[in-house]
Amino acid sequence: MTCIAAIIKDGKAYMAGERAIVDESQQMKSDIPKIWKSGDYLFGYCGTLEGQLIQNNFVPPKPEGNIDKFMRGKFLESLKAFYDKWGMPAEKDSDLTLLICVKGRMYEHESSALTMISYDTHFAAIGSGSAYAMGSLHATQNYKDPKRRLTQALDAAILYSPHCLYPIDFLSK
Repeated sequence: MTCIAAIIKDGKAYMAGERAIVDESQQMKSDIPKIWKSGDYLFGYCGTLEGQLIQNNFVPPKPEGNIDKFMRGKFLESLKAFYDKWGMPAEKDSDLTLLICVKGRMYEHESSALTMISYDTHFAAIGSGSAYAMGSLHATQNYKDPKRRLTQALDAAILYSPHCLYPIDFLSK
């Protein structure tokens, strides 16, 4: 699994992710970050390595109009077409989850149910280390520096979750 965390501050998105790849018998580090920029978006994935297919091949549509309506409509339709083309999710109960930041908003997407959840908060985390990251993000709400908050959140996830590993990658948009 992993931990991806994001903060929205003053209309700008900040995202951090660590690089663990874990199964029931081993723990390895990915050679590429699990967070990336694509057009107007910041993406991060956790769950399955199908996220790398999205990272390397999905071209998201340009955001337009009401961003919530767009994300739950045209964006989700585009992502579903991508899944259909690539035979994803490979299993009905796939645990691929995306954290997506666009236009000052944050969304969580689960591939198995084709959901698009928006948050009424300025921070979120996904993955096996997310509970530790969320606690840290809550405790540091008064900090001004988003990168410092994200660093502390991912440090907590890496320290307490056996499914998270350094290094930590950062992006902003």
